[in-house]
Amino acid sequence: MQEFGDKAVKLDGSSNQTQRQEAVDRFQEDESVRLFVGNIKAAGVGITLTAASSVAFLELPWTPGDLDQATDRVHRIGQKDSVNVYYLVAENTIEDSIVDLLDAKRKVISQAVDGKEADEESLFAALLAQI
Repeated sequence: MQEFGDKAVKLDGSSNQTQRQEAVDRFQEDESVRLFVGNIKAAGVGITLTAASSVAFLELPWTPGDLDQATDRVHRIGQKDSVNVYYLVAENTIEDSIVDLLDAKRKVISQAVDGKEADEESLFAALLAQI
């Protein structure tokens, strides 16, 4: 936030409802604001960020649903652009372990909900192989 100054807005657990709405409105309406910084719990639900064309996750939640909800903030009605989603995961970190956990949970969910066997190559494994 210090680096980007007025070109960025932030939404985290310390943001009250007014600050939350101001951050979303500035990001959506002010073309000089190019960066939205938010943590998954605070910014992952109840907001629309269709002004975004890229999303980068620096943290991962423990459940696939929370990750899907956070991604869906930019995939909303009114989104005109394609959206690129990036998962920034360093090797040998807790996030690296969470990737495996999310994959395993997604497989179980897919089997339970769809009755389908998950592919051998998971979404995260495919993404990480490209990095």
